Amino acid sequence: MPAIYIFGMIVVVLLFSGFPVALSFLVASTGYLVMTGENIQIILKQVISGVDSFVFLAVPLFILAAQVMNESKITSKMFDFSNKLVGHIPGGLSHVNIVSSLIFSGMSGSALADTSGIGLLAYRAMEEKGFDKPFSAALTVASATVGPIIPPSIIMVIYAVLANASVGKLFLAGILPGLLLGLFLMVYCYLLAIKKNFPKEQRPEFRKVLSSFKDGFLTLLTPVILIGGIYSGIFTPTEASAVAAFYTILLSIYYSGLRAALSGLLKVGRETMKLTGMTMFIVATASVFSWIITRENIPQAIASWIIGMNMSRSTFLLIINIGFLLLGCAFDTNTILLVFVPLILPLLQPLAIDPVHFGVIVVLNLMIGMMTPPFGLQLFLVSGLTGVPIKAIVRALMPMISLLVALLFLITYFSPIVMWLPGLMK
Repeated sequence: MPAIYIFGMIVVVLLFSGFPVALSFLVASTGYLVMTGENIQIILKQVISGVDSFVFLAVPLFILAAQVMNESKITSKMFDFSNKLVGHIPGGLSHVNIVSSLIFSGMSGSALADTSGIGLLAYRAMEEKGFDKPFSAALTVASATVGPIIPPSIIMVIYAVLANASVGKLFLAGILPGLLLGLFLMVYCYLLAIKKNFPKEQRPEFRKVLSSFKDGFLTLLTPVILIGGIYSGIFTPTEASAVAAFYTILLSIYYSGLRAALSGLLKVGRETMKLTGMTMFIVATASVFSWIITRENIPQAIASWIIGMNMSRSTFLLIINIGFLLLGCAFDTNTILLVFVPLILPLLQPLAIDPVHFGVIVVLNLMIGMMTPPFGLQLFLVSGLTGVPIKAIVRALMPMISLLVALLFLITYFSPIVMWLPGLMK
C-alpha cells in the first residue's frame, strides 16, 4: 500500500479518536517520512517555515487585545452602552447580547474570547431578568460567532496566509456579512419576544444614552481606529494588531487605574502565551501535513478531477458548503482550516472564485461548525460557563443555526454582500 494512503488513514484515525490535532499531524507525518525514506529533519524545517510569516505576528497581538478587554472594565462599558441603545426593544437583553457581541467583535477577532468575556456577562444579565436559560445560552453561542467574521479576525489572518490573499480585503469583506448576521438574530429575537412576551428594559432618556456613549466612547472608537487605519494605509493589518493591543492596554489603565491594570497583565500574559502557543503549534505542525500533500500532488489531482467533471461554479460552491457543514459536525475549526481548505484552494482560480469571497464563506462555515454537535467547541464552552446542558442549548439553538445557514447561502450566491467593500480598496 502506498505511503500516502497509510498517512491519510493514520491522520483520520487519530483525529476521530480525539487525539490532539497537532500531535496527529506530527505522528502521521513522521510515519510517512520513515516509510518513504525521506530525511526526518524535513519536519523541523517545515515547522519553522510554516510560522515564519510577518502576517502571523497579528495572532498573539489580537489574542492579547481580547484578553486585556476581558480582564478589564472595557467589556462592561460596551455592555452598558448596548443596553442603553437597544435594551428597550421587545426582547430586551437578547438584543443587548447581540449588539455587544458585534461591538466586541470589532476589537477581538475571536469567538471564544467573545463568549468567555462579554457573552458570559450578557448571559448572566439575561438570567437575572428571567430569560429562559437554554435560550440565553444558545443566543450567547450564536452571537459570539460574529467575532471572527467582523474584523479583526484571527481565522482570517491564518486563511490569508494559506490562500495568499489580502488580509485587509478579507477584513473589509467580513463587515457586511457580520452585520447581517447580527440583524438576522435580532429579527428572530424580536419575533420570539412578541410571541413569548420576553422582558425588556425601560426606554432610557436620551441624555442617559448620550452619557453612556461618552463614557464608552474611547472603547467604541477601537474598531474605527483599526479599520480606518488599515483602509487609509496608515498601518498594515499586522501593525493594526499591535495598535489594538497597545490601545486596549491604555484603555485598561484609563478605566481601571494603573495598579489594577498592571496587576492583571500577568494573568493576561499567561493566557495570551497559552492560547498563542496552542494556535501556532497547530499551524506549525499542519505545515508538515501541507508539504506532504503537495509533494504527492493531491491538490492538483483533485483539481483535475473536479475540472474533468465540468462542474459549474454554483454547483461547486453548493457541494463545498454542504461538505464544510458536515465536516463542522465531525472536526474542530483548526482541522478544517488547515487540512481541508488547502486541498480546495487550487480549484478557486479555474472556477473564477475570488479567494477573498471564498475566505468569508469558509469563516462563516467554520463558525457554524463551532455551534453544531458533537464537536462544537462553543457549545462545550457555554455549557461549562453557564451550567446549561448541551442538549438543551442545541434544542434552543436550531432556529439560529438555520438563520446562519441561510446567510451562508446568501453570501455564497450574492457575492456583492462580501465583495463590495473590498472593491473600494485601491
